[in-house]
Amino acid sequence: MSYKQGKLWIIYNGEIYNYLELREQLRSKGYTFKTQTDTEVVLAAYDYWGANCTRHFNGDWAYALYDLEKNQIILSVDRVGVKSLYFAQDGNCLIFASEIKALYNINSLIPEPNYESLSIYLLTSLHDFSNETMVKNIYKAKPSYNVIINLKTRKILNIKYWQKHLNIRNVKFSNSKADIYANDIYNILHHAVKIRLRSDVNIGSCLSGGLDSSIVVALINKNLKNQHILDPLQLTFSATYPNYPKIDETKWIDLITYNKEIKNYKVNPKINEFLNDLDDLIYCQDEPFASTSIYAQYKVMKEASKFVKVLLDGQGADELFAGYKIYYANYLREGNYLDILKKVNLVPTKELIGDILILVKISTLIEILKVQKFHKYLSNIIYNKKIKKIPPLTSEFNQVMKNNIFSRYFKRYQKSLNSLLFLDEFFFKLPHLLRYEDRNSMKWSVESRTPFTDYRLIEYALSIPAAYKIHHGYNKWILRYAFRDIIPRNIITRNDKIGFETPEHIWLKKILSCLEIKKGSKINHFAWRYYNCCRFIENLQ
Repeated sequence: MSYKQGKLWIIYNGEIYNYLELREQLRSKGYTFKTQTDTEVVLAAYDYWGANCTRHFNGDWAYALYDLEKNQIILSVDRVGVKSLYFAQDGNCLIFASEIKALYNINSLIPEPNYESLSIYLLTSLHDFSNETMVKNIYKAKPSYNVIINLKTRKILNIKYWQKHLNIRNVKFSNSKADIYANDIYNILHHAVKIRLRSDVNIGSCLSGGLDSSIVVALINKNLKNQHILDPLQLTFSATYPNYPKIDETKWIDLITYNKEIKNYKVNPKINEFLNDLDDLIYCQDEPFASTSIYAQYKVMKEASKFVKVLLDGQGADELFAGYKIYYANYLREGNYLDILKKVNLVPTKELIGDILILVKISTLIEILKVQKFHKYLSNIIYNKKIKKIPPLTSEFNQVMKNNIFSRYFKRYQKSLNSLLFLDEFFFKLPHLLRYEDRNSMKWSVESRTPFTDYRLIEYALSIPAAYKIHHGYNKWILRYAFRDIIPRNIITRNDKIGFETPEHIWLKKILSCLEIKKGSKINHFAWRYYNCCRFIENLQ
C-alpha cells in the first residue's frame, strides 16, 4: 500500500488490534483515511510519529516500510515476535521475507546449512533463541526492534522501541495484593481478547482442555454475549486421542463446551497421517523442530481452515505465569520450601512422587551447575557420545563452545523464578513455539492471534512477584485465581499439563523404523532431532 502520493510504501503482515483507537487519535491531528484498514493506520502513524510509531501499536506485525523522502527502509517486528521477518544481504542487495524459503536462490544467495545452529539444536534442542537461523547468512529480525536502513549511506541502525522491566524481589504473599493482581490480570486479558475479535471474517479458537485455552474460550464467550451478536455460537477446535487415555483431553474439552454456546470440532491425529504429512510439515516449518507435538497443532489448523480464517489461542501463558513443572525448582531456590510441600495435598500420590523426583534431580543439577566448568564437561560428554559420529557437525563443535550458549542455557536454572520466566519468554521457549504456530496457521491460510502475548499483560506479569505465580503448591496460581469465577473448578484445580500433544514415544518407534534409522539406535528425542536435521540439510541441497 502507498500513502502521501506515493511517498510512503509498505509491505505488511499481521494485525494492529488497536487500529480503531489510533485512527481516531490521528483524525484528531488532521489525518484523513480512504480505507477501513489497519495498514493505512500504520502508514499514517509513521507519518506522524516516525519509526517510533511502533510504541503506540498493540498487535502482531512484521513490515517493511519505504520512506521516499528520507530515502530509508524500516524493518519492524512486533514486541515478542509473533510474526517473523527474515533477511539476507547479497552484495549491495538486501532481501527480506516472512519465511526463510522465500529467500532461497534470489540473486546469488544459495542456501547452506548453518552447522553451528544445528549443533546447538542437536545438543540441547535449543532453536529460535537468537537472530541466527539454521540457514547460513539468513537472519531473523529481532522482536521489539526497528531496523532503519539509509539507502544512500548504507548505514543501518537497530533501535529498540520496547523495554522490559523485571521484578525479582522475593516478597511474601499478601491476600490483598493477590486480589489486586487477579483483578488487573482479568481486565487486561479480557480487553486483549476483545480487541483480537476485531475482524471481517469468521473467528474461532483453539481448545486443548487446559487452563490457558479454556480462559481464552470463556472470555470470547463473554465478549460475544456483551456484543449482543444474534448468533453468538463460538467455534472451537481440538486434538484428542481416544486410544491414548494418558494424553486424551476429551473430558476437559467437553467440560468447557457443555451447555454453552460453543461448538467443538475434534481431530484425532494418527501415525500414518503423520508419516504422510511429514515432508510437508518439515517444509512449512522452514527449520527443524523439537518434537512431533506440533503435528497436533498442524492438524487442528487444517480442520479450522474449513470454517474460520482467524483463530485465538492460549500460547504464551506458561512462560508468564510459571506453567511448567520445572519452574518449581527455581521457586525452591528462593526458599519457598513450605509452600512447595503443600503440593502434597493437591495431587495423587503417584504424580507427587514423580514431581518430587524431578525436583530432586533438578536441585541436584543446580548444585552441580555452581561449578563453572560443568557446562564444558557436559558438552564434552555429549560430543564424545553423539556429535563426533556426525561428520558434518564435528568441525563446527569448537565454534559452538566458544559462543558459551551452554553456560547461558543451563545456568538459567540458578536464577530466580521470575528471571527464568523472563529468559524463557524472550529466548528459550516462547520464540520457537510462536514460530511453530505462525507456520502451522499460515500453512492453512489461518491467522493465529495470541491474547497472552499482549504487551500490556506481559509488562504486568513481569512486575508480579514469584510468590503469586506459585502458591499453595499450584503453578500459575494468580491466573487460576483471576478466572476462578468463569472456569469450571475441575479445570482451575488441574495440576497436570498436556496441551496439543501426540503419543510421541509410541510414534517415534514406528516413525524411526519406517524412516530406516539403523537398528540399535536409541528411540529418543535426539534420534528425532538427528533425523530432522538430516532432512533439513537434504532439502537445502
